[in-house]
Amino acid sequence: MSKSKTMKRALASLTLVTVLVLSGLVWAGTASFTLPYLHSSSGLTTYCMVSNLNPGTSTDNTTSDTTGSFQVMATEKGGPTQAAHSIPASFTPKSGTMRFFVFRQNAIYNGAGAQVVSFSDEIPNGGVNGYAGILSFTSSTATCKTISIACMQSNTGDGSSGKRFANSVCNDGTNTISY
Repeated sequence: MSKSKTMKRALASLTLVTVLVLSGLVWAGTASFTLPYLHSSSGLTTYCMVSNLNPGTSTDNTTSDTTGSFQVMATEKGGPTQAAHSIPASFTPKSGTMRFFVFRQNAIYNGAGAQVVSFSDEIPNGGVNGYAGILSFTSSTATCKTISIACMQSNTGDGSSGKRFANSVCNDGTNTISY
């Protein structure tokens, strides 16, 4: 192949990469965690710690492009809308931080007990027992290797006793990791 054709191909590839980067297709990543068994009973609560292991460039970790959502994907009685319920920016795990998620009944709470996300439109109080969902985080650096999760289920509602939550799976389009 001539030097001219090689140069043209290299420039065409560089142009394509530049277009993808500028459009955000290369930089944005999503780490999605499948949580296969959550429960709407007030006595069976799931506690999850989400860590964003990316050190980032911010010294105070108050700015981040990380966004989060939760989707109810299946219920014991069927019929979830599978709509994405946005997690407030103040509750997403920014670079180098951890966040405590408490799945209780039809909502997600923070470690202090304040409701962060409600999906009562899909799981009315007393209407469903078991449900499954996908907890997703999107940022320029989100992968299953930079965002991790560890969960525990408690049958007391106060976290005083429980068991490790198994069978959670992370998928980022490249990696699939089981927890």
